[in-house]
Amino acid sequence: MIFLFLPASAKNSVVYNDTLKYDPLEATNYSAPDIISKTSKELNRSYSNVTWGFTVNKNSTYFLRVYFSDIISNIKTDGTTFNFYIYSWFSEIIYSYDQVSQLRTPFYRDYVAVTDDSDNYTRGASLS
Repeated sequence: MIFLFLPASAKNSVVYNDTLKYDPLEATNYSAPDIISKTSKELNRSYSNVTWGFTVNKNSTYFLRVYFSDIISNIKTDGTTFNFYIYSWFSEIIYSYDQVSQLRTPFYRDYVAVTDDSDNYTRGASLS
């Protein structure tokens, strides 16, 4: 089960009804289908990050695919910067225009997360 740790930290984005601009070197309509943009969240400006949580089992390996696309901005700027974290194990700064050159162009990152032998517990992936 995936959930928001703080539900008020994110709000549903305005539904994007246009077709995404795919760059076949980054994502296609198969790896990042349009439906994903219709379920997107955006940061509530009263918060500094959005954290999705999920329950994990001990001594397990998880594959995480995280989708990014700026479907909110109306003007191309220097891009959106995402500060991505997987619990306290990993962090990465992702510059959208290092990946794609246009707004509304999806890309994704794949990660593998390995849990330890603690009891089952909740871990999070955050964007700020």
